[in-house]
Amino acid sequence: MVVNPHIKFTLRDYMATPEDTRYELIDGELTRMPSVDVEHQEVLGHLLSTLSRYIEAKGLGTVCSAPLDVVLSDHDVVEPDLLYVSKQRAHIVKDRIYGAPDLVVEVLSPETEERDRTLKRTLYARHGVRELWLVDLQRRTIEVLKLSGSAFERVSIYTEGETLRSPLLQELTLRLDFWPLPRPNKKQEKVTTVVNSKIKFTVRDYVATPVDKRYELLEGELLVAPSPPPNHQRITRRLLRWLSEFVEQRNLGEVFDAPLDVILSDYDVLQPDVLFISKERAGIIRDRIYGAPDLVVEVLSPGTEERDRVLKRTIYARYGVREYWLVDPQQESVEVLALEPEGFVLAAIYHAGEALTSPVLEGLALAVEPLFSTQGDR
Repeated sequence: MVVNPHIKFTLRDYMATPEDTRYELIDGELTRMPSVDVEHQEVLGHLLSTLSRYIEAKGLGTVCSAPLDVVLSDHDVVEPDLLYVSKQRAHIVKDRIYGAPDLVVEVLSPETEERDRTLKRTLYARHGVRELWLVDLQRRTIEVLKLSGSAFERVSIYTEGETLRSPLLQELTLRLDFWPLPRPNKKQEKVTTVVNSKIKFTVRDYVATPVDKRYELLEGELLVAPSPPPNHQRITRRLLRWLSEFVEQRNLGEVFDAPLDVILSDYDVLQPDVLFISKERAGIIRDRIYGAPDLVVEVLSPGTEERDRVLKRTIYARYGVREYWLVDPQQESVEVLALEPEGFVLAAIYHAGEALTSPVLEGLALAVEPLFSTQGDR
């Protein structure tokens, strides 16, 4: 589909766009979505973990993060960085979100700040989002706005070291002490690259592709990374939260989730669903991840299972990923693979009623059954 500013697109047009192109549909206009960096991911991961833990403990509803379509009208489809839907409105959570979340969080970037502060703020108010947070990485602030009538009014702007209070989640206490240290950022030239299966692409080609397209580079071939469904989000969110808590409590390193580039070679750039990097190897964390994580988790789907089980398994082993988990939502199982000289070998397959253990994360005992709950966070 060719984007023309004079055409007012609809939900039907949006649903017909290619899977490899990420847009938001705002007032009938298709707007390209840029990729995010490590700092964005770290802050978003902390907020996701904190909100999910609170919402689940209180049995309030469901928390999801991007990429996930929120369909507000026939002319408005957005992908908030983070959202909360109360259990009273759980009916809007389907293959997408069909209606206004109770709470939306947007992490600002130079490319999106003006849109988030004006166009999307107006849009969220129009469709009844009850609370909006604007997270400013540069100023290290979170602006909290609540819906009053047909528009948002500012509650407060919280700065580093202060404790955020939410009108909607009244018992939540969020201390703003989680900002990441600045990391070097490489400037990248934006050049359009045409995908041709007969061409062997490199990292240089990969980083020069337009920011509105999400790919993985596997053995020199650019492959589309499709948008995941809500259940995939539930599983990755829980894994991110549980692994982050385990790792942070023991000061073992850092846990990240997709979309985040992992550069393994000049011909291999992947975006694992979840990954762990030990503190001893923190040097590979820069604007992207430059080297093999200690642990990689892939959540299988019909569109990615063969690639995850064959090609990506081979690549992860080749470059020294120490442990690989294959999470199967259909079978409700987790395969744990450990790296040996001959490649990955199956350490164990875990099912409901069992507790997963990890060769890399000693002492971890992860209950499998709650991982696959489709009822949202309770």
